[in-house]
Amino acid sequence: MTPSNIKPEILDLLVSGRYDTFTCPALTQAYFASPRCTSPTKRAASQIVARTVKALEVDELVVGTSSTSARTKQYQLTADFHRVFSETDSSTVSTRESNAPSDNFLSILEGKLHEYKVELLEAIGEVEEYEELSKTAPEKMNQIQALYDRARDHFSRTQGRVKAIEAVLTEVKRS
Repeated sequence: MTPSNIKPEILDLLVSGRYDTFTCPALTQAYFASPRCTSPTKRAASQIVARTVKALEVDELVVGTSSTSARTKQYQLTADFHRVFSETDSSTVSTRESNAPSDNFLSILEGKLHEYKVELLEAIGEVEEYEELSKTAPEKMNQIQALYDRARDHFSRTQGRVKAIEAVLTEVKRS
């Protein structure tokens, strides 16, 4: 398998060092949150990741380390993976290393920001729906109220995460 057979976005995640051990859902989430993700839906991203992992497994570049269920199966990159996908030009490596932490950190923050903004929109929709349902069925207000309160708390926490990441991004870009 050559680097051209793997989507560069997924390869970047795998060689970053953060995914030496991973599950397909975790890798999918990171890929879908990446600003470079080209998949229109999370399901499409999941299918791309699954095909990539399967191909890497066939080529013995990843191995399954546990399999309680297909969804939570752990994978680990092999020494062959690191050998095949390592940089051979030392000058390229040193240049990439000097820029990598900053660029990698920015892309992680931007990915998280995108993910949390999507989550924020979902939480807003959930809160609005509970409000609408309580107007439609006032007799169910006690049951709906607990769900509404939980959704509002989730919205507030997610909004705080968005503000924190935006503040850090502003500081990092300023320096």
